[in-house]
Amino acid sequence: MARNVGDMHPTKPWVWTEYKPGQFDWRPVKGQTTKVTPITDTDKLIAWAKKTDEATLLKMANSQKGAALTRKIAYDELNLRGFDVSTVNTTGSLATLMNMVRKAPSAAPATQAPVDEDGNEVPQPIDDGVKEKWYLNSEDDRVKKMFNMKTKDGRVKYDHFLDKMKKKEPDYLNPIEVVEDLNEQYVEFLDNDEQRFMISAGGAGIGKTYGFTKLAELMSKKPYSSGDEPGGAGYDYYEATNVASGKQLLNILKAHNGKIILFDDTDSILTLKQCAPVMKKACATTGIRMVGDPDDVKTNFEFTGRIMIMTNKNLNALAMENEDARAVISRAMMKSDIHMTVAETIEVMKNRFQSYEFTESPRLDDPIEDAKERNDLLDLIEKNKKNIDPAQFTTRSFQEILNEKRKVEKANEKRKNPMFAALIGSVDKKWEDKALAVLTKGDDDELNKSEEIETLEKAFDSEFNLDEMSIEKAEELLFEK
Repeated sequence: MARNVGDMHPTKPWVWTEYKPGQFDWRPVKGQTTKVTPITDTDKLIAWAKKTDEATLLKMANSQKGAALTRKIAYDELNLRGFDVSTVNTTGSLATLMNMVRKAPSAAPATQAPVDEDGNEVPQPIDDGVKEKWYLNSEDDRVKKMFNMKTKDGRVKYDHFLDKMKKKEPDYLNPIEVVEDLNEQYVEFLDNDEQRFMISAGGAGIGKTYGFTKLAELMSKKPYSSGDEPGGAGYDYYEATNVASGKQLLNILKAHNGKIILFDDTDSILTLKQCAPVMKKACATTGIRMVGDPDDVKTNFEFTGRIMIMTNKNLNALAMENEDARAVISRAMMKSDIHMTVAETIEVMKNRFQSYEFTESPRLDDPIEDAKERNDLLDLIEKNKKNIDPAQFTTRSFQEILNEKRKVEKANEKRKNPMFAALIGSVDKKWEDKALAVLTKGDDDELNKSEEIETLEKAFDSEFNLDEMSIEKAEELLFEK
């Protein structure tokens, strides 16, 4: 590709320079005191790739140390030109990025229109109505009438019903595609400064946080660390702590202005009345966003950062319960609301379980034994999926049963010592029994206990003449004696 002296490098703070008569190369910009901003916007990179020769694109796609997004754009451009991309070395950041985002869907096979016996096309009824997917909402009166959601049995039956209904939908996406679609939205949000506000909602353990932080790493977006100056150039996003007041929220926005601010599992910024006015201004989709304390206009400042909210709650339920939450949610330029059945969660788990890393239960030294251990755990899950409480099951359940397995095996090893055996018993226990108990647990006991505690607390408020046995029972429950 022809270059002219003075051309800027597409991804580096360099300029095309004639450093000797007739000899040219990239050189740092001389005499420039401000930092040259490299091109990071996807559209600009794509435009650059289209004008670049194949040799340069191949070199960029092959660069294992290169930024994942830049490598992917080079790879895609080569593919569009008919280059044999099977020869590209995707090892490293490119392979990880390609594995996290959905592949382009293949074209749907053509279908033959039905015809009558004379070969004439038969008119078909047009179905252009929007069908209400009421069964997706566990709070819907029709769901509540069919299933007792306060019991494990009711929740399990609803989960099986929901799984069948979802899979009948013509636009149904398998859970792997759903997660990949979420990751694609993260790529767009991280890469596009115009995307001011995104909400990522869904059940715990589906990979909301993992996908965001991993893609941020692949796209060279740095998290805030203790050595960084708030608002300084050393980081790209800041994970905020829980917010207890509107003033605290203002302080966070001001300290990290210009950055991506991540609120992970901090639902108070959606539901807290004091936060609503600030969030409405900070998340406005257009115009200048002036935020501040309404009682002190001197504190007003223009917010130029971007906000990402992650929540385990259902967005529709949040919006219905809280007017302030509804107003804030409506401002999100990008939304994702994922809630999976047990069967769908297992599908996601099957795609990842061999790559899970747990500090509490590190990998076995023997890779073959390590893989077998994980296969055994997944097998246990699949065999017992019909008895798993959806209210308790997430991809994190894999770690829970792995921890139980390791604890039982450690105790069995200790039993070989007579001194330990005298205290913990001499008969080895089966790890499957302990793991299964954790896997199939329900929260009915907790619900019943909380209801009983509430009844006793009301009794204490209104009555002080309880008999001795009732007081003893109340104390045992309230203080978990």
